[in-house]
Amino acid sequence: MWKTIGQNYDGPALRGVRFLLAALAVGSSLGLTARFKRHFNAVERVIGLLVLTGVTFITGGVQKTSVWLQQLPGFVDRALNRKRNAERKTNFGASPPPCAGSIESTC
Repeated sequence: MWKTIGQNYDGPALRGVRFLLAALAVGSSLGLTARFKRHFNAVERVIGLLVLTGVTFITGGVQKTSVWLQQLPGFVDRALNRKRNAERKTNFGASPPPCAGSIESTC
């Protein structure tokens, strides 16, 4: 019975305690804000980039940029060659399989 009354009690004494706790928290939050002020410029830039990225996704700019990059002469070939070169480096100089590059079905 007492536990239920205590949980539902919202009298002036409890309001006063809440007010004092909030007043104590204001001082520490102002100190945190003062220490964080030097980073506000970077935070604003990051938020701006996030907004710009969101707008480009919504308007289809990312897709248009992707299509434009694919139409550049040699862009896809250079990208694929980088991938093939990376795969060759991971094979540690192993010789290719005997039927590599052949069209014959007898391999």
